[in-house]
Amino acid sequence: MEQVLNHCIDKGLYLQMVNPASGSSEEKAVGYWPGAPQLDVKPTACEGLLVTFFNLVVGTINQACVMVSVRVWSTDSASCPLSGGNVMRKLDLSCWLTPGSKFDWRHLTTFAEVKNHIGKDNKRSSYIEMASKVSCLLYAQDGHHATPCLHILGSQIYLMVFDCGGSLSTCGYDINHNPREFLHILISVMSTPHNILRFDTSINWGKRSCEDGKVVDMKELKIEMDTSTCTIELKRLLFISDNLFSQGTMVWEGMMRARGTGGMQARKVAMKDSWIDPLRKYTEGKMLSILDVYKVEGIPTLVHEEQVKVPYPSVIEGLQLNSSTHFIQAYLAHYKTNPYYLRVLSHIVTHPVSDLITAFSCLGELLVAFLDYIVAHKNAVEITHVLHCNISLFNLLLASVTQRSDHLEFIQRMSSLSAADQTPLCTRVASVKQQGVLADWGYAVPMAEPTTITSSVTPTPPVEEPTQAESKSSNFVPIMPVNSKDILL
Repeated sequence: MEQVLNHCIDKGLYLQMVNPASGSSEEKAVGYWPGAPQLDVKPTACEGLLVTFFNLVVGTINQACVMVSVRVWSTDSASCPLSGGNVMRKLDLSCWLTPGSKFDWRHLTTFAEVKNHIGKDNKRSSYIEMASKVSCLLYAQDGHHATPCLHILGSQIYLMVFDCGGSLSTCGYDINHNPREFLHILISVMSTPHNILRFDTSINWGKRSCEDGKVVDMKELKIEMDTSTCTIELKRLLFISDNLFSQGTMVWEGMMRARGTGGMQARKVAMKDSWIDPLRKYTEGKMLSILDVYKVEGIPTLVHEEQVKVPYPSVIEGLQLNSSTHFIQAYLAHYKTNPYYLRVLSHIVTHPVSDLITAFSCLGELLVAFLDYIVAHKNAVEITHVLHCNISLFNLLLASVTQRSDHLEFIQRMSSLSAADQTPLCTRVASVKQQGVLADWGYAVPMAEPTTITSSVTPTPPVEEPTQAESKSSNFVPIMPVNSKDILL
């Protein structure tokens, strides 16, 4: 970074007023950026000048040393809300994935919030505003799990990183008095590859030609099952969480293709992408494999479960580690007052593909679906001793079926109808072409250890379950300042 700063000095972008004292343990240039606006002046709107200054600095540096990719900042979003997010929020500064991107949340890399002066109220209000906008950004971009943002308060610049585990902020660096740290932050955001910006690298983005000649965007995921590699083309986003501090769940409808005995075989599947607690003994895959052994109807069937691994920069070639929130967690190891929760990225493939219960077509279909949920949970508790623990509207799904249960046994036990009336009721139940599916078993717990279980699906190996105090969740997004520039991307 010293060479980069010297290049800026040579080009006249940074004026060094006093040379660092020789032999000093901390060499720091004292000067200022003549092209930077007066950020601490209260009534002045400086977003336009700030964008020009950012782009000039990075463009000049890129001419000397070509970076991986260079993005540009703009103020277009300051006067007009972005499309694609179903919200009317404006961004002070916006940075796009590629030049000429559509004016849309889905094409945004990151953004910056700018306040003219530092104050306790300004810091708090602008942080809350940033968190809400990050939530919009991650909600609009499937496959994006974390994002860095710039928080500018007067002449102080902060780098903040948000993900489903919480948020992390550097301390404030004065743009003029800390030019090296300022360049660290600016270059990292504008030139970092997409995988470092926490896009899911296991999902390949590409183009596909349709039969009518149109070229459409395509997302594809490859998974290793037994000894073969399967490809899942992600065709439709079924659900994405809009809660910033959560598991960051995304669910796609996909077409899985695998080579079988009769050649290439294809079937529709649901691919769930979420951040899970690696210390939890009973993962969702573990629970689904138990339920599958006992053939509990109305439950998703587990096809595959894996924890996503990503390349790790190391001298060891091909080294891969779990994609996790650990890189932020590590910086908070000595701070016990503000918890930050460790999560790892998990992929779960199931079938059938289902829609939310709100997609019902008639009252009879809705009533039968709720009957399916009740019977499914009853059987899960009584047969497999598994309690769901998280039944909500978003976990009640509808799937198209060709054959389904008439729930004769349940109706006989629970209904006060006569035998003559039960038969036609069961016939009508069996004729419904939709089946209720009780999904999201990530919070399920065993009520008691069932009998010996064997399954063809190998779930994530369990580890010791944390105590209740250790696993206690929180409803706030914690933040902790870090006084080290090592956090800079």
